[in-house]
Amino acid sequence: MTETTTAPTFTTEELFDYARRNATGFSLALLDYAKEHGHGPESAAEWVGRRFAPGWDDLTDTSVSGVARAIALNIASTGGEVTSVGGDDQHAEIVYSQWPSDGTLSFFNMTQESADAICGAFGPIVERIGHRFAWRRKGERVILTVDTA
Repeated sequence: MTETTTAPTFTTEELFDYARRNATGFSLALLDYAKEHGHGPESAAEWVGRRFAPGWDDLTDTSVSGVARAIALNIASTGGEVTSVGGDDQHAEIVYSQWPSDGTLSFFNMTQESADAICGAFGPIVERIGHRFAWRRKGERVILTVDTA
């Protein structure tokens, strides 16, 4: 019997859906790994931010609203529902919700508070490109801010 194989084909939608789920899964798995090894999720998020920060150097001369848009794109790409992003030359704000889903939190046996810690990854990134960053949860929404230094 002769066996033939062909390269699989995937639709853009399939690839996007899997990439989104994988990005979320890797983010939460990293936070869980840190917890299992005696570190808080905040320290894991900060570590991720420091590792990724050099990749954002091309935004050094970008306005805070442009930086906020890049952050919003990152959040949306992992499944966060970005409800608003905007600002001016001095202050910008990103608002998102519904990340991760309750089912994903349950799968990773994680609280929303622990998962929210991943927002801290943007701190070292934004600071490296010369701005200030903060985030907070307000009910179902997470609010991230970027300000000029």
